[in-house]
Amino acid sequence: MDIIWHGHSCFELVSGGYSAVIDPFQDTSVGTAYPHVRLMADAVYISHEDRDHNFREGVTLRSNGKTNPFAVTELETYHDIMRGRLRGMNTVRIFAAESMRVAHLGDLGAKPTPEQMQQVGTLANQLFTGFLQSDQFKALSPEDLKDASKLAAAFSAYLENDAAAQQCLAQLKALGGDAPAERLQQAMTDYVQKQLAPYLQQAMDQVMKSISVQIAATVSAQLRAGAAGLMDQMATQMSSSFANLAGAMRVDASAFAHAIHFNMDAEDLSSLMMSYAKASKLTYDNNLTTLGYADEADPISVKIFPRDFEAKERVLDHIDAYNKQVKASGHDEQAISYTDYMGIIMGSVTDIVNTISLVLIAFVSISLVVSSIMIGIITYISVLERKKEIGILRAIGASKRNVANVFNAETFIEGLIAGVFAVVVVVAVSFPVNAWALTAKQVPNLMSLPVQDALVLIAISVLLTVVAGLLPARSASRKDPVEALRSE
Repeated sequence: MDIIWHGHSCFELVSGGYSAVIDPFQDTSVGTAYPHVRLMADAVYISHEDRDHNFREGVTLRSNGKTNPFAVTELETYHDIMRGRLRGMNTVRIFAAESMRVAHLGDLGAKPTPEQMQQVGTLANQLFTGFLQSDQFKALSPEDLKDASKLAAAFSAYLENDAAAQQCLAQLKALGGDAPAERLQQAMTDYVQKQLAPYLQQAMDQVMKSISVQIAATVSAQLRAGAAGLMDQMATQMSSSFANLAGAMRVDASAFAHAIHFNMDAEDLSSLMMSYAKASKLTYDNNLTTLGYADEADPISVKIFPRDFEAKERVLDHIDAYNKQVKASGHDEQAISYTDYMGIIMGSVTDIVNTISLVLIAFVSISLVVSSIMIGIITYISVLERKKEIGILRAIGASKRNVANVFNAETFIEGLIAGVFAVVVVVAVSFPVNAWALTAKQVPNLMSLPVQDALVLIAISVLLTVVAGLLPARSASRKDPVEALRSE
């Protein structure tokens, strides 16, 4: 059996070429960057009706007529710790195939404790032992023991009418609610009908066969003894033989009652029945499938290992082109379903890098805002210290606009110098960093700053300084020339 994880709670089980998908999800319904769930399968199972577990549209079902190799056991559980009152029910499924059992818990909201599981096992054992000692079981005839329906009816009557059984069921409901109690009751009823009844039938047949052999041996011995006697004592010998035959056919009721003995508990009996049920599956073909044999003309799965990312993308392009071609021709069952594990990993790495980049951008933005405020403060202080100069400019005929342009030009020059200095520092640092990366890690051009990016950074620096100096420059242009000339 192959188990393939497609992200979140979505798994794919493959056995003998038959594929079953569990809990497919919509790509926008989960908070992580899993790839789109687009699969081809023979069956789909849903644990509950939340959108991140029931995206049936993402699975295309094949119609190839294959028989489902999985024996599926379903158990209704709760989706929350309030016994389903908040989020409803959740279905736990157990898939059995190829001598293996896989349990899919779905979105289990309430997990039973080990003490609760031990109490459930004890109560189940009490129910089964009580049934074997109940009046309903004792009332069954040997022929009734061979009838699975009558045995199941007796067990149902025992559960409904016996006080001890009702007490056990009440304790089960108190432990886990109605759903686990009903499921355990159904499981025990199926066990009695499908496994205990055939076992009792086989045991009764063996007992009756043993009794028949004993009777035949006794009769044969008596006949040989009568034939060896004298002819004149034939009548006496015949009457003695018939008397012995009557004695030989006597059945001891107590011995017969103790002939049926279960020297095993319910778990051992279940294991024995499962081994008998799987005996028919131990064929040549099934053994080859278990050992992993596959025909090259009809493989179960193929693993591809590209040498680099470019090769991986080319492989994905070829597979996608093939899928489009077969779907366009109406042969959806021939489409290839695949999982890009490297794409999943790189998607997660990309998300982490993007998150770190956003954090760094936030820090840089805060720094730029603080720097702009400081430039505005410095320009305003310069205006306050140069009041007399402003008054002289206004006295010799400079307009308000001319005064504002003086300070705007100063902030422009400051931003230009700061931007150019920063670019020069980055370029200077890149030379030793690139040399070390090439020597130690064989990675060329690890650190580089394109010309267009450098020009954009300088433009941003100039823009921020000019914007930060607009208010102080406007304040300087609106100074009264008389008051400005009076200042020292």
